Amino acid sequence: MNTETRNQVLSLIHDLNSPLCALRSLLQDSERNQELELKAYFRFNELSKKLRSHYQIENYESTSSLLDTIEDVVDLKEMEYPKVVFSIQCNPLLRDLAFVFCSTELERVVSNIINNAVEAGASQICIKITNQKGKIMIRVVDNGNGFFAHDISSVQRRPGHTTKPNGSGIGLSSCKAFLKSVGGDLKILSTPYVGSNIILSFPQEIFESLDFGPTLG
Repeated sequence: MNTETRNQVLSLIHDLNSPLCALRSLLQDSERNQELELKAYFRFNELSKKLRSHYQIENYESTSSLLDTIEDVVDLKEMEYPKVVFSIQCNPLLRDLAFVFCSTELERVVSNIINNAVEAGASQICIKITNQKGKIMIRVVDNGNGFFAHDISSVQRRPGHTTKPNGSGIGLSSCKAFLKSVGGDLKILSTPYVGSNIILSFPQEIFESLDFGPTLG
């Protein structure tokens, strides 16, 4: 993409983001029926993401806050699923952690996992940010219907496998593909009719502190 085209796309994305922020604030303060406005919001938001993804344009900053990115996704999902109780737990040492890959991809993965949890009947979803053995972990824990063992195996080994009647089966497979592209992995722990724990693990080396200090040692 040449510089002129890239700048035009960036300008368009910026123009889309401004009314999106205003609409989001309006919706949060409004007590009236929000269904139509919410549909418009999510449509514009998806359009903005598709433009960034199609032209391979990352966020305007060179780094993105991990916690802020997760909070942004949860803010959206709280509006989309008002009956679901969301919570975020973050290791205090990781609150200022930043990553250098495109935040749009991480948003898509976490959003997809949350959608799956809600479709599986979850009423409570907790996202936990931790570190363990040189890995940064994002755990999405829910109290939905969970997976059976054979479904977990099929989802992880066979792209296109789905447990949903009308599902495409590309959701978790594409999430796993993204994790692998940055040196990470996706693991599913689940108990049928109790809930699931989807674990996203990332190599610690792709993170840094927001003050541009050293990564965690």
